Amino acid sequence: MGIEPQKASLQRIPNTPIDLTEEQMQDLEILIDKLEDDDVQAVYTNVE
Repeated sequence: MGIEPQKASLQRIPNTPIDLTEEQMQDLEILIDKLEDDDVQAVYTNVE
């Protein structure tokens, strides 16, 4: 076809996305920040 991709990447799309309350979101953000401070390469969630 002569079409060459300019960019390609993998995406993680959750099968069952969830909604959290504001308080739960704050707790989750704290947890993710702590995980990222360690030797973690990537963190994925199913939060919308």
